[in-house]
Amino acid sequence: IESIALASLYNNRAVIDQSQGKYTEAEKYFDLSEQVLRNKEKMGSLSHAILLSNKALLYNEIGQYERAKSSVKKAIEIAQGELREKGRDNVSFKINQGLIFYSSGDYNQAEKIFNEVLELKRKRMAKNQTDYANVENYLAGVLIASGRITEVPNLLNDALRIFEQKYNTSHPAYIKTKHNLGKYHLYAGNFTKAATILKEVNASYLEYFGDYHPSYLSTLEDMAVVSWKQGSHASAKSQFKQVISSSLELVEKYFGAMSEHEKGQYWAKVRPSILKFYAYAVERGKDDPELLTEMYNLHLKTKGILLSASTKIREEILNSDNIELKKVFVEWTKTKEELLLFYTYSKSQLVEQNINLEAIELKANGLEKQLSKLSSSFAKSNKLPTATLLQLKAKLRSNEAAIEIIGYPVFDKSFTVDKHYAVLIADLKNEHPQLVLSLIHI
Repeated sequence: IESIALASLYNNRAVIDQSQGKYTEAEKYFDLSEQVLRNKEKMGSLSHAILLSNKALLYNEIGQYERAKSSVKKAIEIAQGELREKGRDNVSFKINQGLIFYSSGDYNQAEKIFNEVLELKRKRMAKNQTDYANVENYLAGVLIASGRITEVPNLLNDALRIFEQKYNTSHPAYIKTKHNLGKYHLYAGNFTKAATILKEVNASYLEYFGDYHPSYLSTLEDMAVVSWKQGSHASAKSQFKQVISSSLELVEKYFGAMSEHEKGQYWAKVRPSILKFYAYAVERGKDDPELLTEMYNLHLKTKGILLSASTKIREEILNSDNIELKKVFVEWTKTKEELLLFYTYSKSQLVEQNINLEAIELKANGLEKQLSKLSSSFAKSNKLPTATLLQLKAKLRSNEAAIEIIGYPVFDKSFTVDKHYAVLIADLKNEHPQLVLSLIHI
């Protein structure tokens, strides 16, 4: 029997699926929740507004920004009819709206909303609450991204004060805000200060999350940029290498269990790290030509990454008559999805929820071996390309060259609107590729 409680259950299930990266399933349960509300004539209710706000965050996460903006705008309109405009739920919807504008690159709108929320909370004497500090941190992120950093230190230092007072200096909210402070000093060109802060944050992330967590890799990437700008090239090279190696290892682990859409979204998060390395390799290529070989190899490994045959193999397996194969594949996919989620957990969260990450990894590996035995196509499709410059040169004649054209945005302390095209020419006369560079302004 349909009820408002059922709509709430569907909504909660959708939020859980979204947190696990199961975007198709999440949208299905949001739609089921909305259908129940429609049948119960509860469209336009507060329950409907909450649903729309949650659905907006789903659209935001998968890059459908216009749908996200439309959905959260409707949620706010409904909430303003149901609640006081300055009520807690409506303010939460406004914060979500600001985050969506931030994600879509509409920094002016995001800044306007975050400032409105902060002003409202100041009027309500809520300047020392943790949600106030969160919005200060969001606003600081917007200002850093838009290159207007004058107010950033005050925002971040105040947020850090609140988090230290309400929590402690090892709390994730404090650490994430401190990460933004490190980014600020990087953008401002205060590289010594940035290096000190980012090193502390990176160590905290390592202790709290582990060395495959996105936040750990993000700070390590920022540290690589700082090392680059300080001229500490051995450190920069090592840090970039670790970021890219770990990121591609995760890609190889999880791509086989992802849909095409999920692959695109995941790759969009990984690719900027590679583009920064390309900028570094080109700048340093003359003094360290080995970087150009690494750049060439990385391009060979990733240039067709979204054209992998793994999705076709997935469909073949699920449509096959081999019941055992399908059963193992479904279990492997489920286990991989769990691992992808659990890698975002802190070490304490894993302990509290009695999650044995090593055991789950062993289970996934065992299932993958079974799949490889049951399907030769699966065994071949679940790996990134392994071709290297050395292998490619072995096939060249003395008068031949292998050319790769690699485009990437110019990177200073952040990406710019200019775009470089690096032409790497590999031949038998030279150990490392020769570099030709052109600049195009967009």
